Amino acid sequence: GETLDNAYFALEQLIPRAIAYVAKDKTQKVCFVTGHNELDFSSVVSVLQEENIEVYTIDLKTASIPEEMDAVYIMAPQEDFLQAEILSLDSFLKEGKGAHIVFDARQKPLPMLEQYLQEFWGITVHMDMIHENETSRILDAGQKYMFMPDVASHVITENIREGNKSIFLTSARSLEFAETEDVTFAPLLLTSEKAVS
Repeated sequence: GETLDNAYFALEQLIPRAIAYVAKDKTQKVCFVTGHNELDFSSVVSVLQEENIEVYTIDLKTASIPEEMDAVYIMAPQEDFLQAEILSLDSFLKEGKGAHIVFDARQKPLPMLEQYLQEFWGITVHMDMIHENETSRILDAGQKYMFMPDVASHVITENIREGNKSIFLTSARSLEFAETEDVTFAPLLLTSEKAVS
């Protein structure tokens, strides 16, 4: 509905800011992965194009991610990745490039992609759905899976925090992070202590 679309809009504003943070002072180029029955990403593409970010699509089954890309987007795939696709993604990320991966609680497990994220980046994606029990954060009392998270202070979130905008999440899955010498994390959207999964 219109209310939900407006709630998502502020979240989409994080995306160009995150890319700018990684890409610094050059024309930014991103590509969306296709071929896994991904979520419709047209609204995200519109936001990126308004920020003069060049947007492309790629099917990793037939091509590698071009090295001139700054980031790759994987938008809630419904089908798992093949080993060759994981290797392509891994090569891209090891060059210091960015990835924005969306997981939807309504999707089935993606063993190859999830194992890769866990083994190489320390990110465990749980098969759950977050329910927020802090009533002041819930959009509708009967829908605890649709809630407003805390927005952490970070260069990526400045325009949202300063603009006093709200972000709502729906059907979110919980993540667990294991930092290493090479990988650190900066969680940007957080639940209350009353949230459960």
